[in-house]
Amino acid sequence: MHPDSLPFPLRVLLVEDSDQDALFFRRALKNSDLAVQITHFIRAEDALPSLGLKLQVVM
Repeated sequence: MHPDSLPFPLRVLLVEDSDQDALFFRRALKNSDLAVQITHFIRAEDALPSLGLKLQVVM
């Protein structure tokens, strides 16, 4: 999918308990051509209420 065809910003829900992995994920997206808005949770239980949001990606 071409970045121009995506809704901007791309809303991403990241559930990751490793600070290092979350940093790598954020860095990879920062180095891409995508405009992203990342919401990060450490625990899946904490992220559940966010599933009602209009998200494009859940990681």
